[in-house]
Amino acid sequence: MNKNYTRFILIFLLFSLQGCLNYKQVTTIMTDNSGKMFIHYWIAYSSSKDSLIIGSTGLFNKDSLLAQFTAASVKIKSVEVFNADSTTHAQIEFQFDSIDSLNTLKSFTGAKFTLEDAPGKTKKFSQIIPPFMTGYGLNNKSTVIEYVYYLPGKIFNHNAQELYRNRLTWRFNSDEIGPGQLLYATYVPFKLKETPRWIYYLGAVVIFVVIIFLLKRR
Repeated sequence: MNKNYTRFILIFLLFSLQGCLNYKQVTTIMTDNSGKMFIHYWIAYSSSKDSLIIGSTGLFNKDSLLAQFTAASVKIKSVEVFNADSTTHAQIEFQFDSIDSLNTLKSFTGAKFTLEDAPGKTKKFSQIIPPFMTGYGLNNKSTVIEYVYYLPGKIFNHNAQELYRNRLTWRFNSDEIGPGQLLYATYVPFKLKETPRWIYYLGAVVIFVVIIFLLKRR
């Protein structure tokens, strides 16, 4: 089946629901550019008919989720799909080898994750948020799309709505994304923890004692 047609059917089914799809993505990037990600999205339904429609989209199917996030550079930690209080939820948690490897995942087509060196020994992170169903008129202000990033450094330039230490939060309604949004942040990387000097001194003393001991035995 044509991908655009499948996407249209999916959006039409979601549009017929009274509830709104909500999405939250929490990502932690390490100093070596590897990291971990937790994704949670959910939708409320008011009847058994809505529940059947939700099930037919494939968005809340464990096997579909695994297929979307399976890659050589990704290690999936957990996948859950469950219902709670007339709400259907899907959650997935995984680790990735590098931020660039996320571009190989089907779910992030068009996201264009980048993490590159910038002037002054800084690094710049960016991600594109593609249009969120706006092309078919599904513009609902009660739909919330949230991105949380923990970056490994002191952040000094960004376009997030919230900043707390090294945590950035972007939050949008579906109509605010429009033709797409660019998330970006520039930071000074944290220094790698150095081995304390006394470790080296202690090691030198141990080696000296061993040498003296061996010489005496001879």
